[in-house]
This record gives sequence, C-alpha cells and structure tokens, in this order.
Amino acid sequence: MFCLGKVFVSATFRFVQVEQGSLSWSPDMDPQRFHGFGEQKKICFSADGSRVAFGGKDGRLRVLDWPGLTTLIDEPKAHKSIKDLDFSLDGALLASTSEDGPCRVWDLDKAMPLTSLHREKAESFGFCRFSRNGSHPFLFVAAFRDGKGYVAVWEIAKWSRLGSKKFLDCEISALATSCDGKRLALGGMDGAVSVIEVKSMQKRQYVERADTCGITLLEMSPNSRALLSVSADGNVRVTATNVPWPWKDWQVYLLLAGLIAMSAALFYIFFELSDSFWRFPLGRNQPARPSMRAIYGSSVDTSTAEG
Repeated sequence: MFCLGKVFVSATFRFVQVEQGSLSWSPDMDPQRFHGFGEQKKICFSADGSRVAFGGKDGRLRVLDWPGLTTLIDEPKAHKSIKDLDFSLDGALLASTSEDGPCRVWDLDKAMPLTSLHREKAESFGFCRFSRNGSHPFLFVAAFRDGKGYVAVWEIAKWSRLGSKKFLDCEISALATSCDGKRLALGGMDGAVSVIEVKSMQKRQYVERADTCGITLLEMSPNSRALLSVSADGNVRVTATNVPWPWKDWQVYLLLAGLIAMSAALFYIFFELSDSFWRFPLGRNQPARPSMRAIYGSSVDTSTAEG
C-alpha cells in the first residue's frame, strides 16, 4: 500500500481517504479506472497534488491529471523497469530512473521526453529527487558504484552533471529532501541514515545503526528536526537530527532590540563610572571631562547666557 498525502492506494488501486483520523473508501475513484495497470513500483503526486505518476514493474510510465484522471503521458517502454519517480517543485517536469538505464526527464506540459541523463562506467541509478529550493534547481540521483553509495547532482538549466560524491559504504536504499530544500536524507541497505547539507554537500549527521536492516522509506519532518524511517522488516522509527531550530522573524528583531538596549546601557555605565578614563594630562587650553549636557545639548536660553 502506498501513502500519498491524504490518499492511500492499495495494491488493487482502491483509494482510501483520511478524514479526521478515520479511513474510508473514496467514492469518487472507480477502481475499474486502474484495471490492467499491473504491479506498480512507484506512485507519486506533484507538490500541488494536481498530477499523479505511476511507474510500473514492466517499465510503463503513466502520468494522469488529478482528480480528473486525464492521461498526460502513457509510455509503455519508458524503461525496462521503473525504479523511482519524482516531480519538480512546479510539477512541470518528471524524473524517472531505472537500475539498468539512464535517468529520463519528461516535460509534462509538452507530454514528451526532455532529456536523458546517462550513467558513468559501471554505475547504476537508484532514487531521484528534485531540489525543493526554487532558487537553486538541481536534480539529485542516488548512484551505486564499486559497492558504494553516491549522490550525483545535475544542474537543471543546462542538464549538466556537476559531479558525484560518496556518502555511504553500501547501496542507497532511500532518499528524501527536506521541505526547505536545504538537506538530503539518505538511507542505506545496512540500516544507516545520513543527513546531508545541500549547500556544501557535506555530512551533517550519520547514524550507523538507525534501523536493524535496510531502509526502504525516509521522510523528514517540516522543520527537519526528525527523520522517519521504515525498514524492510516493517519497523518504523523516528531519529532526532542535530539540525538547529530555525530563527523566527520576531526572534531576530528581539535580538537586535536587546543588543541596542545593551549597547546604550554599557555606554551610560562607561560614561558615569569610568572617571579614570578622563584623568589624563590636560593641555593648557584643553577642557576637562565634558558634562552630559555638553553631549546631549543644553536647554539654557541662549539670550540669558549672552546677557
């Protein structure tokens, strides 16, 4: 059974709605609409929920409008067998991977393949994720080479491969992105999980035995402070991350106001109590320590002073 936000899809393609913690069969979805789809290895929705993609074990790719179910793409031979699918942030692109072939990118508005991202020698592709940061559009693809787990990065504008980096000593079996697009989460076949900073592509956290066996699903909490993992034996675990709490706007303003108040207080203390500072040798015509009135201005009537 696949979990898709508030919709669950069973192996027989019956849709279940989640309403206030209770499950019910969706009356608007006719199971016969999905008759003949066969075994699906991946089902995913776009970020806005307007499109749904089905990746079959037989390599057939289907992309439908949701909930109207109008067919946008139906490609029987997209791959030999589809490994993973992911929509871009705006839902205009779809990436699909296969263990024995390239990663293909589809233009959903034109309903046609856009490009193919080829593997390096002795490399196989696994999971794929578009970045969730709109200002830095990348595509991340988990790669397996020489018994190690790598993450390869493509820049979307020109579809050029920026490089790849090893993060796990085994195959990457799960891949997730944070809601703000700043981090990646990797799960390994050995039960290890790793949190990666996208900006530097460096490990922020590594948990060697987060689960007892291979990780099959990862999901980060909205604030990236917790990582949900599902293992091959059905266990579900939550791992706390070392991601700091994000600063709120009001916290920044409060900090600035506090710094200004503290600076004013220190200036006043320094001026009133640091008499030794003013006890330096005076010149013949040099005035002594100025008064507060001299600094902040005098309210004495100038006409009186002249008289």
